[in-house]
Amino acid sequence: MKKQIDNKIKVFADGSAICVLYGENIQDGICGFGAYINEAFDEFVKDFLNKFTSLKSNFSNDEIVGLYDFIEWQFGSSENWQEFYKNQDIYQEHQKIYFELKPVTTPSTK
Repeated sequence: MKKQIDNKIKVFADGSAICVLYGENIQDGICGFGAYINEAFDEFVKDFLNKFTSLKSNFSNDEIVGLYDFIEWQFGSSENWQEFYKNQDIYQEHQKIYFELKPVTTPSTK
C-alpha cells in the first residue's frame, strides 16, 4: 500500500513555491507548500493531520488508511507529527477512526 500511495503524491512547482499534493486538486486534496521540498512535506503532514477527521468525504477508507500508514512511516518521527500528537485526545480520536477504517484481516488457517 505504501508504494501505491507514494505513486499518487504529486510534487510540482507552483509559482515560486513547491507543492506536495495528494488528490485531484488543492481544494479537495491534501497539500503543502514551501520554498523547499522538506518545508512542503512538513506542511503536507500538517494538512493531513488537521483534515484527518473529515477525509472520508473525498477519499476511500483504503486511501485514508494507506496515507496514514505512509505518512507515519515517512514522518512519524518528525517534529510536526510529535508536536501534533502531544494532544492525547486528538491522537486517540485519530487512532479510533484509523482502526474503524482499517480492514480487518484474519490469518488463514491451512
